[in-house]
Amino acid sequence: MATKGAEPREIVQDATRQDELKPVSAVPESKKSEKVPVTASLSAYYAGEVKPAAFVKAVRTEKIRSFKSEDISKAAQGLSETDPDLMRTTALLGKGSDAVARWVAEATKASLQPRLPDAEYGSYEMARRLFDRVVRMSRDDLATKDRQRRARAQNLLRLVRAWLTSKSDLKLTDGLISIRSTAGKKDVGRLLRNASFPKLQDLSLIADLFEGERQNILSDRDKWRDLASARETELQTTNVKLRETSAERDRLSNELSSTQEELRQEKELRALDTTQQRGRMRTFLSERLSPSLSDARDALGFDPPLIEAAQQRIELAVKAIEDEVVKRHE
Repeated sequence: MATKGAEPREIVQDATRQDELKPVSAVPESKKSEKVPVTASLSAYYAGEVKPAAFVKAVRTEKIRSFKSEDISKAAQGLSETDPDLMRTTALLGKGSDAVARWVAEATKASLQPRLPDAEYGSYEMARRLFDRVVRMSRDDLATKDRQRRARAQNLLRLVRAWLTSKSDLKLTDGLISIRSTAGKKDVGRLLRNASFPKLQDLSLIADLFEGERQNILSDRDKWRDLASARETELQTTNVKLRETSAERDRLSNELSSTQEELRQEKELRALDTTQQRGRMRTFLSERLSPSLSDARDALGFDPPLIEAAQQRIELAVKAIEDEVVKRHE
């Protein structure tokens, strides 16, 4: 419980144990009412002095899964008057009722609305930035001598931290680091030396939390380092294969060019050979074969035909053909 003139304190606790913490209250315990009739509505809870445990019990008894929209709207609009130090809202943290948990989140956003109308988040980074903004805007209130303002600032930080960590968007260690900026300059060694044993036990749990976080970071770093090394090896292997493929491509390209050149030369040679063969054939027909056949025709044209002369010319023509065939096969 905050007292007049006291330094602002960090209230650090795992979200699952927040029901064990008493919220910071600006109202002395002696002035609180003992009992009022319990009604499972937000309006009734904030209007009277119903204890949080009794209210949550009534919600469970009546099996309320969600409060009525008009009840939520009325409670949210009147929150600054019915719960100025947010003590009653903070007292509902971690009570294990889904309906109550949803309301606490709604009340947290409603409390932030006047100064942070864009208080929403959709990622871890956004959640961390939002919590840092809430810490910065609460710094003056945490240092004030006004008990109610100080209590409200402390309780608001607890509510926001619980809201942002409810879906694991904000890590507990990040929240503690942000709150550190409100603690001022203190001799940590002296604080540890003067701390009671129960307090040291609490601090050891926090130290264990940070150590676990540190180990996770180191483990993640090693994983990323191994992954980077594996990717680098793959890149080197790929580069080697790329160079080999490039060399093979150049070799095949050269072979293709050589083959194309040979094919071109072969076509030229075939074309030249065909031309030469046609020339030889014309020469053979006109100079050797045609005269003999022409003489044989003339010999047969006499009356009577010169059979023997024609036969000789034909034999000469046959002999010329045989000689030409032999030349082509040599």
